[in-house]
Amino acid sequence: MQSGKTGTIKHLCNLILPKVKFIKEDESILFLTSMSDKDLKNQNIRALEGYDSNIYVMPMYKFKSHGLAEVENLNVKLIVRDEDQYGCGKESSFDTAFFNNVRKLIPDLPLLSVSATPFDILDARSKGIDVRVIEGLRHKNYFGITEMLNLNLINSLPDGYEHFEAQDDRSILSDPIKKSVIKLKNSERGFGIIRCRNTSQAAELKQHLKGLENEGIETIIIGCRKELGADLPIQEGLSILPRKIRVEKKKVILLVMGALSAGKDLRKLKNDVRFLIEIRSQQVANCVQGLPGRVCGYHQNRDILIFANKKIVEYYSDFENDTSLFNDEGWVNELYFDEKVKTISTQTRLALSHNEGIQIPIEHSFEIPVEDIFSSDGESLLSFLSNQELENLRSSFEMNKIDSNSRINISRNKEIQVRIASNYKKYNNVYKSWNKQIGDNIKGLFNHNNKEAKYGLLVANYPLDDQRNKINFCGVKLFIPGSPVKYERSSNTYNKSMYIDE
Repeated sequence: MQSGKTGTIKHLCNLILPKVKFIKEDESILFLTSMSDKDLKNQNIRALEGYDSNIYVMPMYKFKSHGLAEVENLNVKLIVRDEDQYGCGKESSFDTAFFNNVRKLIPDLPLLSVSATPFDILDARSKGIDVRVIEGLRHKNYFGITEMLNLNLINSLPDGYEHFEAQDDRSILSDPIKKSVIKLKNSERGFGIIRCRNTSQAAELKQHLKGLENEGIETIIIGCRKELGADLPIQEGLSILPRKIRVEKKKVILLVMGALSAGKDLRKLKNDVRFLIEIRSQQVANCVQGLPGRVCGYHQNRDILIFANKKIVEYYSDFENDTSLFNDEGWVNELYFDEKVKTISTQTRLALSHNEGIQIPIEHSFEIPVEDIFSSDGESLLSFLSNQELENLRSSFEMNKIDSNSRINISRNKEIQVRIASNYKKYNNVYKSWNKQIGDNIKGLFNHNNKEAKYGLLVANYPLDDQRNKINFCGVKLFIPGSPVKYERSSNTYNKSMYIDE
């Protein structure tokens, strides 16, 4: 974060690639800004485009509408995708435009993705997808998350933190805000930043801080869109800070709504930051790429009071110093179980694999179409059923039984547990569980009154042409359990990025 990725791309495209003859004079590189953020687009244009540059900057919405034409018109040899962690899901504009159109017509056109939090690519690589990962070198003068922790600049926000605390039937400012204001007051000059959840919270907080105007501290609400309640758009709010701080000799508190995260560069303003309060706590990438990430970089300011979810920030610090931790089961499990993190980045999420305890894996499963239930082969697979139970099963496919208001019963044997589609009116457990596979826990399917089933039957008894049939199958699915297994707690990643489709 703020480590010079854009400058590295400029150097690569304008000096190195021409030198090694990767691109010729009449060829170019297309640089895609990953967010529909005009400020970020303009920032990239200023940094990358120019008379002597091989780079053309294009926002994603323009690439989506006529990217292929631009690739051909500009004779593009390489596409660089900035801030890769954003909007790279299967429904994103980038997938629609690049993978569905350009890649089909120009399959050899290389894509270089750039990100400080490349969790999607790392997840794809760990699952055998053919992507190459190039890690940048950490310069000795770089000031990042790890350095902030080493200098004890980051303080943990309490669980359930809110900017206001109730006291004697009124709201007062939280301790982190009080400490931050004192920090700013005691500083010769500077500003602080507080993230707010929404417009109403920002407006209320500004009202609470209004009394600081007498002490030369001005509070300004900034956001992506002024009409949604911000005093100023984000870029305009940042651009007036040098004048207010250095000319007007004011101190400023910025209240940020939905802005100031990945890609935004505070530049020389980093030297004047006195405090940060980052309330994001549900996603690893957001926690660090938000306000803490904006003061990373190359500057000498080490006098910053930072409030954030310190535990998650510490996990990220461990990761940025050793990216192999992404594949470490302990690192992932602690995030999921201990820190209650469900999302690592926009597209890479965590899910429960196993709870701690005894589980019974499915050892065998068989799909039996309805017509086979009446055959000798079907009878053989269902031989554990008594004659009456088999007859009950067969009759469950009769329309008069299906459409009656009476519940269908097939067996009262506790070792044979049955779920019948027509018995469910809303939440159909048969269809929900149909795709369970060998190795999955059968106790999650058939566990009535803590009795362990020896056989489990899902009965999909709606006809194929019935609109209530949600799986295009009429028949039964038989599950047979294996031996109990003791599991430690375990979680796993699932990903909807453009790199992997699970």
